[in-house]
Amino acid sequence: MLLGFSALFFQLSSFSIIAIAAALIFYGIVIELVLIPGDAELMSLSPRRRSGRFFGIYESAHNFGYAMGPFIGGFLIWYTPPPVFWTLIILCAILAIWAFFFKSKKVESGEPLIRAARSVIKRDHYLVGSVREFSSLGFQGWMLWVFFFAFAFRWGAIALLLPLFALDLNLHPVWVGLIYSASTLPFIFFSAPAGYLSDKYGVKPFIAGGLGIAGVATFLFGAFDSAIILFVLSFIAAIGDSFLVPTVYASFDTLASRHFKGRVTSVVAVAEDTGYLFGPLLAGSIAQYFGFPAAFYTLGIIILSAAAVAVVIKLQ
Repeated sequence: MLLGFSALFFQLSSFSIIAIAAALIFYGIVIELVLIPGDAELMSLSPRRRSGRFFGIYESAHNFGYAMGPFIGGFLIWYTPPPVFWTLIILCAILAIWAFFFKSKKVESGEPLIRAARSVIKRDHYLVGSVREFSSLGFQGWMLWVFFFAFAFRWGAIALLLPLFALDLNLHPVWVGLIYSASTLPFIFFSAPAGYLSDKYGVKPFIAGGLGIAGVATFLFGAFDSAIILFVLSFIAAIGDSFLVPTVYASFDTLASRHFKGRVTSVVAVAEDTGYLFGPLLAGSIAQYFGFPAAFYTLGIIILSAAAVAVVIKLQ
């Protein structure tokens, strides 16, 4: 329902810069209230020794939504008289009602909400308790955190750079959309097979290989200005991401089998959010002062360095 309020805020804000910024901040806060417990629930539901294929299917569905959302939203903006955000409000309300009445047989009541919120501050000292719980996963847990941060760092930077780079090259807006959409579509088709194969052959080839593929493709962005080549490179980089993400989630699931999953997923969310924050900041700064190719080369080197680390360390 809070996501619906975010959409309502957008609708009533008259689209001023300050109001949009406030709505985005509000949305960023409340989305974690959905994602963190949702990821924790997924970890508790995933079947033992088959978590790779489980999270692979999840990522396929997840990114199908990312692919269809902009398409449907654009169609609604073009076709229907009512503003698109009212449609989002109605959809969020339906989902909120569905979530309210949905009850798992294994759900326990736990603490009341207000007491739990106080415990987060007084007993767990906000994030300290979660970090301690996450640290008990050991060295591999923190390395997975670094790899997931690297994914978000690159993805956040690419989400900023690619459309701007395409516009800077005076490409047709259709090509701008295609190049950007290519960074999402492979998740739909490659996440499930990658998860299945990681269950069978181990996670290391898919973590190291995924980072390597994404790193090479990102590096090559700086060497070409052809719309077709940029589309292909965007698609290839996303294949690497689709190898990496479900495998990392499955690895966290395995490591956290005897831990408080909510605390673990909260620290994983920090890796993702900090990557989305610092990736665009660094890439945008480099592009501003040294040009787009330099930004892509820097990103590629960072991701390839992470891939090299994944090759040499021990991953279960």
